[in-house]
Amino acid sequence: MRIREVLISETIARKIWQKHKVLPEEAEDLLFSNPLVRRARDGRYMAIGLASRGYLTVIFEYTKGLAVVITAYPAADWQVRMYKKAKRW
Repeated sequence: MRIREVLISETIARKIWQKHKVLPEEAEDLLFSNPLVRRARDGRYMAIGLASRGYLTVIFEYTKGLAVVITAYPAADWQVRMYKKAKRW
């Protein structure tokens, strides 16, 4: 999977900031930083990685190089463990 462009709507950007205190730029940066990507439900993907303020999870839909962000939030403990195991930390 090669992400060439990231789309975050104004509604989603507002939601991830208000609910999870994640800046849209943090979610975008994470998707371009070689995160761990796994399939999620409903044809979506989950990206987990280390962001500027800790571990972050981004849920997105992917089509032909375009990642459309659905949500982003601080990674749960199990997601951090999965990331570290996959990246051999």
